[in-house]
Amino acid sequence: MRPSPNRNFPVIILISDVCFNIYNVYVQARSLSHFRSYPPTWLSSPQFVVGCMIFLCGMLTNVWADSILISLRKSSKGDAPSPTNTSPSESSSKLYKIPMAGLFDLVTCPNYLGEMIE
Repeated sequence: MRPSPNRNFPVIILISDVCFNIYNVYVQARSLSHFRSYPPTWLSSPQFVVGCMIFLCGMLTNVWADSILISLRKSSKGDAPSPTNTSPSESSSKLYKIPMAGLFDLVTCPNYLGEMIE
């Protein structure tokens, strides 16, 4: 989340990610094109519509929580914490903020919850 020219990114992680995604797309496309057939009415079936709505809720939760966390990182550069939605940590020399509103009151990491729902 904090870009730095001094950080190195392991190339093996990049290669593994690209290989996994290529294989994953191939398997899914092959499954849809050769082993299953769906009628056009399937796109308006209840299970498809509900599945899309669940996925969209998970995606929106993930994006919302990530944007909150990113904005806290950006605003923690010397700003005073807001007592309504953050809590500073006294043990750190840098200001550490903890979100305290919305889904952050119910679960520790709503961004991960959104990813699991997706």
